[in-house]
Amino acid sequence: DERGGERFNVEAAATGYASHDDDRYRAWPAPITDAEMATGALLGSMTPRQELATFLHERGCCLMDHLAMNAAVEAFCFATRLWPGNLGYQGSWAVASVLYEVLEDALARATRRGRQQVELNKLSWPEPDAPWQRFAIPRVQEEIERIIRIRARTPACAHMDSLAGEPPANSNGSPPR
Repeated sequence: DERGGERFNVEAAATGYASHDDDRYRAWPAPITDAEMATGALLGSMTPRQELATFLHERGCCLMDHLAMNAAVEAFCFATRLWPGNLGYQGSWAVASVLYEVLEDALARATRRGRQQVELNKLSWPEPDAPWQRFAIPRVQEEIERIIRIRARTPACAHMDSLAGEPPANSNGSPPR
């Protein structure tokens, strides 16, 4: 985890190879404040722990897109523990935790009514008890809207609307292949 050695920027979104100095990234695509710089999460070389945290955070984002909430919460938790100063990772953990709670509650209500599916556009939101919940609930609502948009344009995702854990069966009762 020790820092040292040569440091340079690699622009991963460029066509070909590009390496800009830090000043460019302090202003583009949006200005970075001194407070954001002070967190140590921006414009620095990552330690191996931070690289693993970044991988786990990205994995958590993918899992949340697929509503695999147990695994998403766990991935965000580990990412936050590996890089405790990264406020974005803490925020993702909070959002995933609230979304997990909301979906579990919705699934329990649907099951009591004899249904195995939850309609994502009809979720109800808890009253926040803690500051982190007040932060997370509006972001959870944005995440749900984003996931609904993804599913609307990706027919292969239709089976994921069943939060009971299994994709819907074919007409003969067997799982789809």
